[in-house]
Amino acid sequence: MPPPTSLGASDADVLLRIGAELAREPDVTRVVQRVTDEATAAVGAQFGAFFYNVEDRRGESYMLYALSGVPREAFARFPMPRKTEIFAPTFDGVGPVRYDDVRKSGRFGRNPPHHGMPEGHLPVVSYLAVPVIARSDASVLGGLFFGHAEPGRFTERDERLCVAIAGHASFAIENARLFERLRRDEAKHRLVAEASTDGMWFWDLRDDAVEWNDRLFDIMGIRRDEWRGDFQSWFERVHPDDRAMVKRALEEHLARRAAYHVPRFRLRHADGEYRVCTTRGQAEWDANGEPIRMAGSFGDVTDVVRAQEALAQSEHRYRQILDSVRDMVFAQGPGSALTYANQATREHYQHDLAGAGRSVPDDRRVFEEGAVVEELQEANVGRDGSLRYFHVVKSPIVDQSGRVVELVAVARDVTAKKREEDDRRFLAEASALLASSIDVDATLSHVVRLAVPRFADWCAVDLLEEDGTIRRLAVAHVDAAKLELAHELHRRVPHDPSAVHGVPQVIRSSTSEVHAEISDDLLAALVPDPELLRILRELGLRSAIIVPLSAHGRAVGALTMVSAESGRVYDARAVALVEELGRRAAVAVENARLYESARAALEQRDAALAALQGLNADLEARVDQRTAALAEANRELEAFSYTVSHDLRAPIRHISGFADLLRAHAGDRLDDKGQRWLRTIGDASKQMGTLIDGLLSFSRMGRTELAREVVALGPVVRAVVDDLAPDYEGRRIQWSIDALPEVRADATMLRVVLTNLISNAVKYTRTRDPAHIEIGARESGGAVELFVRDDGVGFDMDYAHKLFGVFQRLHGVEEYEGTGIGLATVRRIVERHGGRTWAEGAPGRGATFHLTLPSASPPDAPTTGSRR
Repeated sequence: MPPPTSLGASDADVLLRIGAELAREPDVTRVVQRVTDEATAAVGAQFGAFFYNVEDRRGESYMLYALSGVPREAFARFPMPRKTEIFAPTFDGVGPVRYDDVRKSGRFGRNPPHHGMPEGHLPVVSYLAVPVIARSDASVLGGLFFGHAEPGRFTERDERLCVAIAGHASFAIENARLFERLRRDEAKHRLVAEASTDGMWFWDLRDDAVEWNDRLFDIMGIRRDEWRGDFQSWFERVHPDDRAMVKRALEEHLARRAAYHVPRFRLRHADGEYRVCTTRGQAEWDANGEPIRMAGSFGDVTDVVRAQEALAQSEHRYRQILDSVRDMVFAQGPGSALTYANQATREHYQHDLAGAGRSVPDDRRVFEEGAVVEELQEANVGRDGSLRYFHVVKSPIVDQSGRVVELVAVARDVTAKKREEDDRRFLAEASALLASSIDVDATLSHVVRLAVPRFADWCAVDLLEEDGTIRRLAVAHVDAAKLELAHELHRRVPHDPSAVHGVPQVIRSSTSEVHAEISDDLLAALVPDPELLRILRELGLRSAIIVPLSAHGRAVGALTMVSAESGRVYDARAVALVEELGRRAAVAVENARLYESARAALEQRDAALAALQGLNADLEARVDQRTAALAEANRELEAFSYTVSHDLRAPIRHISGFADLLRAHAGDRLDDKGQRWLRTIGDASKQMGTLIDGLLSFSRMGRTELAREVVALGPVVRAVVDDLAPDYEGRRIQWSIDALPEVRADATMLRVVLTNLISNAVKYTRTRDPAHIEIGARESGGAVELFVRDDGVGFDMDYAHKLFGVFQRLHGVEEYEGTGIGLATVRRIVERHGGRTWAEGAPGRGATFHLTLPSASPPDAPTTGSRR
């Protein structure tokens, strides 16, 4: 299609008017709508449309449109036009398209899905389309489309006018878009500036005008109306000590374009306080390299600096705390690299600090599972690289997401504790061996083998024999090949009991001998024999201990511990351990020897027991014989009692009876002498009967079975006193009766005892007016001692042994009646109760009779002693 010719004057006026209106409109949407309306009216179209491309904030392109001549509803249900063969020249920017009747075009109706205009579309016959092309980059901004229901409505003039309008439209759209972009950028920058926690500043270097955002005013603590808006008014607030640094950084940036960043300087706040601030910025230079403007940010980092300082102080404090801890504290990452080590860790691992963080299998559990791990580790640490044991607790350190990034370990040196435990275990095992057998030789041999190699490379034990010689009991060596050398050494140089060093001296003095370091010079000085020196050198002795086997202040042998291949050096702890082992071994030796002595003594005892058993058997036979004889005597006594009871009573009855008959028959014919003789016969027969009754009663007291029970003495005593009242009727007797305890006895027999004792007191005080009779008791050791005391005629203590005999009397019948059996009965009853009797007295001063009976109270029960 040939290019359109030039426009007429009226069209030029239209273009001028449209151009002027578009130049005043900054809004793209209104520009597009104005262009569409003006162009539709200028070409006389029934409707016009402007389809144009728009970019969103993400840079993506999409299509909008403006309509003129018809409402938007007329196209609302139709999709946007596609680049069909009719629309393609316009959307591709090829040039204007004009049809008098679009339906007759060969391009019409060739594209699915409608193959023409969709149903319900406005009728379009005359068709005119012009692309709107950007002048800046020749891109297609959109297209102007016009339609009319009648054919041939658009002329060449219309086409030229629309092309000119499209040119104005492209310029206006680009300007509006640029204006919109600038407006959005300015709003965005202003929003960023105002929303930022940092201050934002802009400095126009040409006129020294400085602009700030609100945040910067807040940081400075001033109002906008207090701000002069120039560089100097700001610079004056910089701390004098920091001005040179700030000025130098600014000059370096403007002159040499070095990065402008002042990380920390002090700025005076309106309240007079200097705040710690930071600033950075970027200048812009003109074509001549002269700086024209500069912008940047400004931040108040006072709180951050203070927090950092507080954090640094806190970290320093905690480092000091951790450095003062004796335990090792260190942290390490997943790769075992140490990230922290306290002073104790650095001291332990002086030459190999990485060794503290050496990874072990359990570290994976900390990093993978977040577990807390406890373990016992051993390491060679310190200046001498000695082996130490550590109890290590490892805990995870997690980040904000919960991921384990490090582990922190606390390691406590438990070497001393570990060695103490090993020592206790060694002593326990050795003690168990020593206690397991009385075979001293076998037991000590086991202990020697137990000590190698746990505590020594070479161990030997020697015992002091009864004859004063020293016997090598056992020896063990960690190297079997060197064991024979040890035996050879002992064969060549046996122990000399008079030696001033070594085993003999240790046994003799009961004092340990310690050689912490055995040097070659020491060996050469102790052993002049070259061959023996060679053997000792082959044994490679390094350190040695010889301790006595001492028990109860006496050494019975010696225990030798020698270090060689292991390089172990015996210290005071080792000496104490071996000495303790020596004491326990000595006790075992003593126990074994005591056992042998005890076994011999037991054999002697068994022999003595056998002899004693023979004697016992003989004694039992004799006892059986005596028991049989006693039984026979008892039977004879029973027979005697029967005889007394029957055979003796009959004559006495006859004598008494015939005496009564004689008195009745011839009593009145007898003179006084005859009457006296007759009374004497009667009294004698009655006395004889009384004696026989007492003798029978005494005999029964020895045979009657005891019925033991708890008996209260007080009531029994008072009953006896009451029963005896007729015997002392008309007399004055002052009774003194204590509060008496309970006893365990036969109540009937006890009454007989008390009756005999109290009646004697009544009888033998008849010459006293008033008489005094006292009855009391005291408890001690599970027994009750009862006494009856009177102030009667008394007795001579020379005859006290006769008091409790049968028919024994210290006073004649003419003075005091009685049979002489009462006190004998008392003794027999008391002795059958397990007690005893005795008496005290003096002529004319009264008598006291004592007896003991089992108490009814426990041995430790309190006693009573009140009087009635």
